[in-house]
Amino acid sequence: MRIIYPTLLIICLFACKDTTTQQHDKTSTQQNNTIKYAKKFTIQEHSTYTLLQVHNPWKSADVSFTYLVYDAGTPKPDYAGEATFVERPIKRIACTSTTHVALLDFLQSTDLLVGISGAKYIYNNTVNKQIAAGTIQEIGTTAGLNYEKLLDTEPDIVLTYGMGTDNNIEKIKEAGLTPIVMAEYMDQSPLGRAEWVKFISVFLGKEAYANMQFDSLSLRYENLKQFVKKEARSSPSVLVGMGLSGNWFVPGGESYVAQHIHDAGGAYLWQNQPGSSSLQLDFEAVYDKAQQADKWINIGMVNSGLDIINSDERYAQFQALKAGELYNGNQRVSAGGGYDIYESAVVHPDLVLKDLIKAFHPDLLPEHEWVYYKKLITDGNNDE
Repeated sequence: MRIIYPTLLIICLFACKDTTTQQHDKTSTQQNNTIKYAKKFTIQEHSTYTLLQVHNPWKSADVSFTYLVYDAGTPKPDYAGEATFVERPIKRIACTSTTHVALLDFLQSTDLLVGISGAKYIYNNTVNKQIAAGTIQEIGTTAGLNYEKLLDTEPDIVLTYGMGTDNNIEKIKEAGLTPIVMAEYMDQSPLGRAEWVKFISVFLGKEAYANMQFDSLSLRYENLKQFVKKEARSSPSVLVGMGLSGNWFVPGGESYVAQHIHDAGGAYLWQNQPGSSSLQLDFEAVYDKAQQADKWINIGMVNSGLDIINSDERYAQFQALKAGELYNGNQRVSAGGGYDIYESAVVHPDLVLKDLIKAFHPDLLPEHEWVYYKKLITDGNNDE
């Protein structure tokens, strides 16, 4: 399972089936006809099938995966290229990431889940009840899937992902199952990651529902961006992350983290760093640039400023810590240690944006209550 720890700042997705929205949009071939933000997949709709392509789904990848989705009861389409044929309706799904669960929930389809990698990290209450009832089985970790248990769940499709050439895609095929490669974590915009609900919706016949819900989500997000742009009277400098074993990994200036900060009216200290990949720095390099930062977010697995100081006394010199401007994404944590900001936030970037606006400009959203983030203070107690 891809578990996303606060210090690594990684993220993923998922989705489902509903008989009330089973009809498939029938249009002439039109590539990307509904895709506005995501860059890692395309959709081509044909009269009797839909063609999906996933492009370069992991870092340094130069490969694409093609899926041809058609309805049961119709002839198998003719297609000259290499593709995985998937017949709908999909009734049983296994997944290998917590964010896949969030996409299912977004599409009101968690009932399709039969297997999860890393089930103890799930935050979603409905899915936890399904796990407790035995209708969803643990299938091991992504690096070490239990293929016997995976086969026992009899999934129609397995949502998976690759982090490099050594992945489980071919092994899932060899087991006689159908892997669907996800790459939402490679999209570098908050709305681009959320838009992967449209990709999953095709397998489930829920395109119309996904489009409607995503349009509403994107409108809320864009309205918040414009609100901040108009009303914010300052742009506080923002530090991200915390050092680990002498190294500090800061997100690139083109990463989704950097965009979220920008959209919330913050000035990310490494916003001019090209690319989306994290930059590895030592403590001294970060201290020189960030010691006077106004805000500090995504600080790692800590619950207070005191935790930060206890890990390294030098952190006490950071202005954001002295001022109590510390914000961490651990407002919602499961009993098993799963952070909901790395689960459901993938489909609620608007709520993440509200949290960050509250952190950077508390006067703009005074009535907003924390969803994913919370404010920390140095003595170990939360002040809000």
